Amino acid sequence: DHISILENTFKELISFKIKSNIILKSTVTPDNLQKLSKILDFIYNPEFLREKTANIDFINGEIILFGGDNKLCKEASNFYSDHTICKQEEHFITDKVTASLVKYTINSFLATKVIFFNQLKSLLDYSDADESWENFLKIISSDNRIGNSHMDVPGHDGRKGFGGACFPKDISALESFSKDKGFDFSLIK
Repeated sequence: DHISILENTFKELISFKIKSNIILKSTVTPDNLQKLSKILDFIYNPEFLREKTANIDFINGEIILFGGDNKLCKEASNFYSDHTICKQEEHFITDKVTASLVKYTINSFLATKVIFFNQLKSLLDYSDADESWENFLKIISSDNRIGNSHMDVPGHDGRKGFGGACFPKDISALESFSKDKGFDFSLIK
């Protein structure tokens, strides 16, 4: 499984006696980050990348987020600013658990938004409205609180729902984590 691969990698890094900051750029649940932190101190840098555009997203993404020891995170932030072509000026520094929850929250919210607009498109199709879906979306997306992302029905792949592996995986992981904490996250369930 994903966590055992990371645990083995972390143990291997210890055996190499590397005297360097370790940055984990992945998507990992808070409980697993806590397990990994018992093996090795590291900076958690969740990735906000889409499968088809990962390289572009790494450079032009909206968020660079670091979780962990404040001093180590500031060093990583400075490295990104000084030695990469990433264009984000603001970097967020927090603890690992919060960084993980930010990542899962964003993907779960966007997946929920996709589902919402898929259902809304069906409602518009069943109603007596004369307006096209495109104009309907133009009106709705003019409200800056809603924005215009993740509203296309069908999606970029020509199908309803969401493509790719991230949204289903991340929704499931967040729901499982919340269940383990005794919280019923009924909306994403």
